[in-house]
Amino acid sequence: MVSAATDTRLFGASMRGGQVIPVQHVVSASNAKTGAYLPAFPRLTEDWMSLTAPVVADVNGDGKPEVVIGNGDGHVHAFSQDGSELAGWPKYVGHWVQASAAAGDINGDHKVDVTVATRSGFVFVFSTTGLPSGLDWPSTRGNLANTGVFVP
Repeated sequence: MVSAATDTRLFGASMRGGQVIPVQHVVSASNAKTGAYLPAFPRLTEDWMSLTAPVVADVNGDGKPEVVIGNGDGHVHAFSQDGSELAGWPKYVGHWVQASAAAGDINGDHKVDVTVATRSGFVFVFSTTGLPSGLDWPSTRGNLANTGVFVP
């Protein structure tokens, strides 16, 4: 399971109106069966991710999924399962990332493209060396037959 979160100071901040209580913004990744954090998580980020959710996709071509998420500071992060940030990431878009990133083969080159939309209305597309084989909906029409029908 992967999600955006804050540290526990948010609870105290909610009870102390009018006070500035700094909180840490983190990406959490845990084992779905046990609920235990993966060893390298949570990972600290710069700002809120409350309106976004992570997308899990291979963006570096190693065949393993990475966690991609944007935040209010305009950064788009890509974390590997060991918690390290991928080379060339984070990407900085200069605007609050308003929604969850999307990943798929947009241009038909058989590589994963990552898109993010900002609150200012800009859409950014990042080409990667990732493999779309692990994606539920890897291309514009969704499957090799280009039917546009999702079959899990």
